[in-house]
Amino acid sequence: MNTNYEMLVTQDEARSKKDERQRMTYYVEWLTSTERMWYMPDLDAYRDYLLEYRKLEPSSAIAHISTVKARYKNLLRDQPGLVTVLQQAAPSIEEQPTFVNEVLKTIEQATSPDAGKIEFERNVRVFHLTRKQIDTLLAQPNVSTNQGIRDVTAIGLMYCVGISETELCSLQVSDLDQEKDGIPAIHVPETAGGTERLAPLFDGLLFTQNWLQRYIRAMLEVSLVSDGLIF
Repeated sequence: MNTNYEMLVTQDEARSKKDERQRMTYYVEWLTSTERMWYMPDLDAYRDYLLEYRKLEPSSAIAHISTVKARYKNLLRDQPGLVTVLQQAAPSIEEQPTFVNEVLKTIEQATSPDAGKIEFERNVRVFHLTRKQIDTLLAQPNVSTNQGIRDVTAIGLMYCVGISETELCSLQVSDLDQEKDGIPAIHVPETAGGTERLAPLFDGLLFTQNWLQRYIRAMLEVSLVSDGLIF
C-alpha cells in the first residue's frame, strides 16, 4: 500500500468525514506525483498547485490546506508513535536522531498559521444580534438534555469568541483550553474565508469565562468526545 496514503488517510479514516478524506486523497496524489513523502510537507507549494494548476477558488483552497494541517496536527499529538515511524523511515540508524528532529521541525512548521497562507478579500454583511435576541436563543435549548448542553455551548462559543458557524464546526478538542496573554482562549483553525488565530473567551454582559468553560467541559463529558472534531 502507498505509504503516503497509509499515514495520511487510512490511519485517520475512522474519525474523518467524507470531504476530509477526499481532500487528503488529493493531497496524497500530489505528494506522489511530485515524488514527496508524507513527512516532507510543503504547503506553500501545495497552495500554489491548488490555485494555479487545479484553479480552485481561494475559499476552496483554504479548506484543502486546513484539512491537511489538521491531519499533521493529529500526527504530532502522538509524538512517540510518530517518532517510531520516522525512525523506521530514516536512511540509516546513525542518521535517525538528525532525521527525526528535522522532520518533526518541518511538520511543525507546516501546521503554523503562515504555512500555505491564502489571503483574499470578501464582501461580508455583518448582522449583530441584540442582547434580547441572544437571551431568546439561549432560552430555547433544554439544558437538562445532552443536545441542549451542546446547543448552548455552540451559541456561547459563537457569541463569546466571535467565530462563524464554519469555524465552530472545524473546532477540535485540542483547540480548547488554550491561553492568550494570561486569558483563557481557544485556537480557531483556518477555514474558508477565516483566519487561524487564538481567540480569548469574552467576559461580557451575558457570559463569563467560567460560565462558558463549564459548559464546554459539560458538553465534552456528555458527548464522550476526547479527540477530533467537537461538533
